[in-house]
Amino acid sequence: MHFTFATAALAAAAFSLGVAAIPLTSSDAAAVASKFPVSNLDASRIHPNGTLDRGNLSSDAATDPILIVCGAENCGGSCTSFDLAVIPNNLCLPALTNQFVSAGISNPSNAALPFSVVVGSTNCAEIIVLPATNECFNLNGAIFNSYARVV
Repeated sequence: MHFTFATAALAAAAFSLGVAAIPLTSSDAAAVASKFPVSNLDASRIHPNGTLDRGNLSSDAATDPILIVCGAENCGGSCTSFDLAVIPNNLCLPALTNQFVSAGISNPSNAALPFSVVVGSTNCAEIIVLPATNECFNLNGAIFNSYARVV
C-alpha cells in the first residue's frame, strides 16, 4: 500500500477523520467486488438515523473485512475500499467520493462480523444496513456518500 503521511494528514484535515485506510486500489476493489452475487436495496429499506443499532451480530471475529463502494451498479466502475478493521465505531465517515451506487463487504474468512455496516446520505442522515457480506448491493432511491461501522 502506497499511502504517504501527507496524504493521510490531508484526508484527516479535510474530512475530520480518525483513520480511514484504503487497502485496495480502485481496480483491485472493482475486481474483488465484481465476483460478488448482486442484490438490490432500495429506499423502502432506508430509515432516519435516530440511533445506530447493533442489528443481528455475532461474536465471531472476521478477518480483514473491507467495505467496497462503487460508482456504477453491480459493483462496477470506479470503486473505493475501506478497511473495516480500522474504522472507528459509530462514526459516520464520508466515502471520499461524490456518490456511490453500489456497495459490498469483502469478507474472505466468511466469519460473521461483530458489527454492522451502514451506508447513507451525507452525515448518515438516512442509513441502510448492508445485510450480508461477499455480496454486492445496488443502492437505489437515495444519494449515498457516507458509511459507518456500528457496534
